[in-house]
Amino acid sequence: MTGPPLVAGPQAPATSTPARSLGSVRRTTSIDTVRPEGPHGALVVDARGRDLRTGEGDAKQADVLGKVALTLRLDAAHTVVDVQADGHAADVPDLRLLLGARVGSGFRRLLDQAMPAERDRGSILYLLLDDLVGAVLVSGYALLHADALPPQSGPVDATVTRLGDQCAGWALDGGFIANLRDAGRLATPHGPAAPLLASLEDDPRAWHDMAPLPPDATRRRRRLDVLAPDPGGPHLIDAHFRDTHVDGDGNETVIHEYAAGGSSTPGAAGSSTCGPRPSCFRGRNARPPSPAPNGWRARPSMTCGSGSAASSWA
Repeated sequence: MTGPPLVAGPQAPATSTPARSLGSVRRTTSIDTVRPEGPHGALVVDARGRDLRTGEGDAKQADVLGKVALTLRLDAAHTVVDVQADGHAADVPDLRLLLGARVGSGFRRLLDQAMPAERDRGSILYLLLDDLVGAVLVSGYALLHADALPPQSGPVDATVTRLGDQCAGWALDGGFIANLRDAGRLATPHGPAAPLLASLEDDPRAWHDMAPLPPDATRRRRRLDVLAPDPGGPHLIDAHFRDTHVDGDGNETVIHEYAAGGSSTPGAAGSSTCGPRPSCFRGRNARPPSPAPNGWRARPSMTCGSGSAASSWA
């Protein structure tokens, strides 16, 4: 069988993790997805997160503010059939309410209704569950890479209308959609080898513990640093995001990546600026995503001002 055509993925990925600043709080999360029964079998999700506060006088002194580990099993239709939680997050809600829910359209609405307290405090648990929709969607890259997706169903124009301009990679005048129109099937973005993101100071606590990623699996990982403010000043924020895939030979490559920076002042609206790394692959006529509309706000679990990180200085 002829595999799907290849297009260029993101370029110049980050190669290291910055040192933890004195008095800062770092949140790291990861969501690993694998299909141990084969490309059309169940999806097993290993989601982990940790909040770590660095001492004000010594970076070697650090306290774990929160830690969560989730294991979920989804059937081929992405319906939750099993969920287990471990960690010492306070007031973890009963996760059995997720059983039978499909991780896709409407899943975040269910979370908002079922876990308003977790949402409002921006807990690690809520971030992992909120981010599950995107991570499961990206897990389909493993099927695309293995040429295991079913043939394109329906007219190409209907797919373009449904997916066009959802992100930079799906820009209507970008390479991915152009290739879909030309070839009648989805292309496979092929990114560079994924650097290890090793700490600049050989810090063993730079990230939470993660299991080795097996072949044909994907990983979504995030880092959010909230720096201790100067007196009367804002919390400066540095964030990094990456999706990766491991092929059958054990090679891990980057699918998506971005960096962002900004600030947050308690009691006031924060500001943020996106870094230069693309969030989707590049194609011919690729362009950056459109600016966010006026009034747009990030979800509470993705920010610091309303979450546990910034509030730890209160």
